[in-house]
Amino acid sequence: MIDNNVTSTLIGHKLEHLTFGWTDYMLFISLLGVSIIIGVYFGFFKKQDNTTEYLLGGKTMSFFPISMSLIASHISGVSLLGVPSEVYQYGSQYAACIFTSFITCTIIAYIYLPVFFKLQLTSIFEYLEIRFARPNMNSIRCSFQRLSLLNNKPFLNELVGTLRRSIVLTGKSFSSDQNTDHQDDTDEYENEHKKFKWLDYNNKFFPIQSSDEERRPAYVCHMKANVKYSPKKLWYIACFVRGMTVDEAIKQLSFMHKKGAVIVKETILEAQNLAVSKHNVEFKSNLWVAESFCNKSIVYKGIRRHARGRVGEVRYTYSNYFVRLEEGKPPENYYLPVPKTGEQHLESWLKQMRMRKIINSL
Repeated sequence: MIDNNVTSTLIGHKLEHLTFGWTDYMLFISLLGVSIIIGVYFGFFKKQDNTTEYLLGGKTMSFFPISMSLIASHISGVSLLGVPSEVYQYGSQYAACIFTSFITCTIIAYIYLPVFFKLQLTSIFEYLEIRFARPNMNSIRCSFQRLSLLNNKPFLNELVGTLRRSIVLTGKSFSSDQNTDHQDDTDEYENEHKKFKWLDYNNKFFPIQSSDEERRPAYVCHMKANVKYSPKKLWYIACFVRGMTVDEAIKQLSFMHKKGAVIVKETILEAQNLAVSKHNVEFKSNLWVAESFCNKSIVYKGIRRHARGRVGEVRYTYSNYFVRLEEGKPPENYYLPVPKTGEQHLESWLKQMRMRKIINSL
C-alpha cells in the first residue's frame, strides 16, 4: 500500500501543474468576448420588439441551433462529473434512462405535442390554465414543486426531465418555419370564423345603381369572437353605442371603466380601419353604428374548492360581439317607435279620456 504522506505529496505535486497557461487564458477571454459581442449586438443593434422574439427567437430559428442549445444546457459540468461517478459507484443501471427517453419522446411527439402546437403554447402551465382555469393553478404548481423535490428517486426525476426537454425541443422544431406557421395560423383563424355568417356580408355584391337612384351607403361588418366576458354584461354596452357616430361611441366608451367597453371600443376601431382600407370609405369619421349586439359563445367548466374536501362547479362564459358600421349620418331616432312630442302626448291623453268607460253608467 502507498503511504498517506506519499499520496498527499503526489496530489500536491500534480496540483502545482493545474494552473492556467496562455492557451487557457486565450480560450477563456475568447469565450467571454464572444458572449459580450452577442449581448451588445442584440441589445443595441437588433432589439427584440416583443416577448416572442426574446423567448422563442421569433420562431425563425432552424433545427440545428436549437438542438445545440438544448444539448449544451442539458450536458453540463455537473453531468460530466456526476454521471461517471454514479456509474462507477452504483453500476450501469443508470443506462435505463436511455430506454425511458425513447419511450417518452415517442409518446410526447405523437400524443401531447399536436395539442401544444395547435394551441400555440410554450409551457405546460399555459395549457393547465386554459384547461382547469386560473383559480386551480396554485394547487397544480404546488403539485409540480412537490414532484420536483423527490430527489431520492432519480428514475422519476429523469423521466420528468426527459418530458420537459422533449416538449421544448419538438415544439421549437415545429415552429422553425415561419411561413408554415403563418399559413397554419391563417387557416386556424378561417376555420374558427367559418361558422359565423356575419363576416360573409362583407363579400356581398349589389347590382349597379343608376344615376337617378339614391346612393347606397357603404357598410362593413366586423366581430370579435370568444372574448372572456359575460354576454349579459356585454349586452348593455352593445345597446349603448347603437345609433351613435363612431367618434361619439369611441369617446363615450373611453369614459367607461369596464372590460366590455374596451372590447367594444377595439372592435369598432378595427371595423373603422377595415372600412377605410378595404371598403372604399373616404372619411373614417363619416360612419355610425348601425348594428351592435352580442351572443353567448363557448363555456369552460372549472372546479372551485370548498371546505371539508367538497368541490363545486364554476363556469367561465365567453361571448361573441358583432358590429356593423354604415357610412353617413345616424338617424335622429334609432329606436322605433319615434318619441312623441308634447302636443301628440296631449292628443293621445284627451282621446284616452274621451274613450274611457264609467262603471255602472249608461
